[in-house]
Amino acid sequence: QDGGDGVDDSTISCSIPTSSSNSSAGTTASSTSPINLYQEIDGFLFTSYLVQDIALFNHWDEIVGNRIAPLQEPDFFRTLPKTVSQVLHWTRQNMESLRAARWKTLRQFDPDFDLMGLEMMAGDQEECSNKDDDDRCSRSATVDDDDEEATIEVLDDKFGFHGIDSHPVYAIAREPTLKRIVVVFRGSITPRDWQQDFKAQEKEVPLTPEEVSRDVPNANHSLLQGLTAATVHRGFHEYLFEQGMDQDQNSKFSVVFSEIQKHLKDPKNRGYSLYFTGHSLGGALATLAA
Repeated sequence: QDGGDGVDDSTISCSIPTSSSNSSAGTTASSTSPINLYQEIDGFLFTSYLVQDIALFNHWDEIVGNRIAPLQEPDFFRTLPKTVSQVLHWTRQNMESLRAARWKTLRQFDPDFDLMGLEMMAGDQEECSNKDDDDRCSRSATVDDDDEEATIEVLDDKFGFHGIDSHPVYAIAREPTLKRIVVVFRGSITPRDWQQDFKAQEKEVPLTPEEVSRDVPNANHSLLQGLTAATVHRGFHEYLFEQGMDQDQNSKFSVVFSEIQKHLKDPKNRGYSLYFTGHSLGGALATLAA
């Protein structure tokens, strides 16, 4: 997707099988929970909005101020993982403050902020309690009747609101019903986000025909002859791959990849697929990360 331009782009996703399962791009690895394409994309859209909401709540006092709209359990998202039920309960406790802050303060900081993720979650839960066949009730990230719920496992937003020194914000969710790990990148909010968006020059990155054939088995090989590099958006590439994003001077991608490896090596995630998704700038970062 064309991320970072302020347009309400569709959420994108890519699937990478983590075992010899029959999953492929655009499908899930679960044989027990059939889901159509609309439901799958709808779920990714919900997840992208939710991460955008949660990243703001971790910085509530500095952005909104507890005097303006006090939160119950303001550090709720500081300790992870959190299940969908826990997030829903917290949302209901704080919805009045969240809605008040939306009009008083948050729209000054982010004019597009509208609590989409949390309101979708709360609304779907209420509808699904009276409706068994609604498409939205199939979102594993929203309503999960199985014993093991979907969880938010990681939220990296430590430097997500540092103005021109901000880092990309991402989260990792685990969805047992669909047997998938989902990496979600936040869209543009900070001055640094927009700075990277506007660096629209092309950047060449090394790429060989063998690498393309490995990732795209049906590629037209005659068009790949002599290929040595591909061009990408310079700002997006810098944001994800430039060095110095942590104390060891690693890139943000290295940090994300390290977290992904931990989850994929966990025996409880055996046979899971790996998805990347995001909205706007997050869609661009998700594409490059995948």
